[in-house]
Amino acid sequence: MSKKVNDVEIKQQIIEDVQRVNSNYLKDFPDGNLITRDYFRSHSKFKEKDILKYYGSFDNLKREAFKEDLDVIGFKKKLRVLEERNTILEKENSKMIKGSIIEEEMINLYKESLENIAEFKINNKELSIKEDKYRTAILQFSDSHAGELVFPQYVNNVNEYNEEICIRRMDTIFSVFLAYCKKFSITKCHLLLNGDLLSGGIHTELVRNMWINEIQQIFFMQNYLIKKLEYLSEFFNRIDVDVICGNHARVLPGKPYHKEKVQMNFEYILGKNLQMYFELLTEKKHNNKIFVEVPESSFKIATINGTRFLETHGDILMGAGSGGFAGIPFYSIAQSSARLYGVLHQINVKEENQFDHILVGHLHTSTKMPLFNGGFCFVNGCIVGTNEFSLTKIKSVAKKEQLMLIIDKDGRIELEKNITFD
Repeated sequence: MSKKVNDVEIKQQIIEDVQRVNSNYLKDFPDGNLITRDYFRSHSKFKEKDILKYYGSFDNLKREAFKEDLDVIGFKKKLRVLEERNTILEKENSKMIKGSIIEEEMINLYKESLENIAEFKINNKELSIKEDKYRTAILQFSDSHAGELVFPQYVNNVNEYNEEICIRRMDTIFSVFLAYCKKFSITKCHLLLNGDLLSGGIHTELVRNMWINEIQQIFFMQNYLIKKLEYLSEFFNRIDVDVICGNHARVLPGKPYHKEKVQMNFEYILGKNLQMYFELLTEKKHNNKIFVEVPESSFKIATINGTRFLETHGDILMGAGSGGFAGIPFYSIAQSSARLYGVLHQINVKEENQFDHILVGHLHTSTKMPLFNGGFCFVNGCIVGTNEFSLTKIKSVAKKEQLMLIIDKDGRIELEKNITFD
């Protein structure tokens, strides 16, 4: 009988001891709920074997010693879960409201845009040039980041960017491109809109430094390109336009995604608007020169005078991290392009699923690197120029250059020109 009484007393002593140690624990760790096993071991006067003998486990001891406290803690946890769920619902509701506002704004902007577009005209008269040697000119046009603001004082005065400068730089690119096409008597061109034409709003720092929001960026670039293409129609018999989506104009914020990577992108809307506009003019017999294609994939293989170019913005060829030399991950591009080539070959061995050269943007630094197949990867410069990210994070010079290639009738690269501008 005395042993049973003694066991009861020892169990009570253990409970009193764990409660005492727990009080000290909460003083040392005010944000804690209940004592941890390690803390109890180092501060209790009882040994581990005593706990196991009388309670079976440390958790059983806590349940016995802190019945009411555990109920309160459980209630607090449930309350915290409900609060978190409520926060999520509030965020989703905010997004829905914002989405409806954006949709309404987009419709209004689209109506205004259509009113302006109606004034544009295409010159469908065919050009006949005796010196025409059936060359095709390629202009890789990427990384204008329309909508982004760059203030000179934040980048050591190496660059400035706003709406006026953006338009001036784009005008210079097309003017130089047209001058070279006239010099080489070229009547056919391929315009590759290779992503990040729009700044987007995927990061809060971009949202804070915009001259126009994402929806307005679409119509700004759409109106500019329609005017420019219709002007170019006076000097070419055919203008093929490919619209490849970049990574900056993705609709959803946060990390880049792979499902619906192209379709959930504001540049996809831009491309589709351009495509529908010129297709409508074609149906009405007002356009027989300008043809726009918007791939549903993040890349396209375009055949120009028999030479196949893999067109992609470039983010799908990057490895983990930035790495590389001068901001160019040479090894990653070479490895990824070889693997993509192999995958396409396995899926379908037809020649149209292979490529000779690659055209990419994304890296903002023009360069040319040899590929495994004897071709080259042509990396485009940018229109936006150096910004805070490229200067302080990547520590790379963002070259204000855009690539122009002239392909002769046999598919050989006759001219490489990086069009520069201020």
